[in-house]
Amino acid sequence: MKHKYGSRAISLLLSVVLVLCLLPMPVKAADTRPEIQIGDYIRLGTYNGEAIVWRCVAKDANGPLMLSDRVLEDSMPYDAATGANARTGSHRRNSWRSKHGSNHWRDSNMRSWLNSEENTVTWLCGNPPKAGSVTAGHEYDNKAGFLSGFTQTEISAIKTVTQRSIVSHPEYSSGYIDEPGLDLPYNTDIDTVADGYESAYYENITDKVFLLDVKQLNTVKRNLGSYYIAKNKAGQSWNYWLRTPITDCNHDMRYVDLRGNIWRDAPYKGYY
Repeated sequence: MKHKYGSRAISLLLSVVLVLCLLPMPVKAADTRPEIQIGDYIRLGTYNGEAIVWRCVAKDANGPLMLSDRVLEDSMPYDAATGANARTGSHRRNSWRSKHGSNHWRDSNMRSWLNSEENTVTWLCGNPPKAGSVTAGHEYDNKAGFLSGFTQTEISAIKTVTQRSIVSHPEYSSGYIDEPGLDLPYNTDIDTVADGYESAYYENITDKVFLLDVKQLNTVKRNLGSYYIAKNKAGQSWNYWLRTPITDCNHDMRYVDLRGNIWRDAPYKGYY
């Protein structure tokens, strides 16, 4: 099912997530730094020369889960549509990916860009999001990596975490799984979006920066209500990608729309 509320860009950066390791460290007797709590805000890093505000949306064994508070970029495709011989071969696992892009988080353009500190990003799949491979006007193959706007001190405050990443059938059929499982149901409502998560096919992936998955999205709603619906700098509701694919599809990714529903579309798109 496609997005049905008019022509809007899919934003990505509101759903950029990281886990802090600096602020929530156990305090010593002489250390008065408060431990960060769900709902707290901090500033960390910059994007396009402006400080990024993050909000703590959850806490678990990894630490405080921080979600960027506002949309930082109007639109950015998740992954390039190409049939070229990729470095990892993910685009060759199904012919539909040559027209729509890959929904494999492991080597996606989005993961490559989010975790890069360099001005020139190394594209993990070998296929950059260049002209002709993504929606016209939304190329970012020459864009500096997201973490290039962070100081080394700020980068050191971000944990490197290993977590579950749901995979679709071109991956689990090719052995990219840590546990066998089932397809994750395609539920479009926030309260049921993560149903079946614990039994779905997945692999463990290690990142500093990532997008929300369906379980984390559901947790944001449980902890902070409608905060899971994205807002841009003007306070308007906006769309954003998740990192959870449609698992019985070759290519489609899930995204959250303006009203908080969870839909699907092709990774190469930057707008509708």
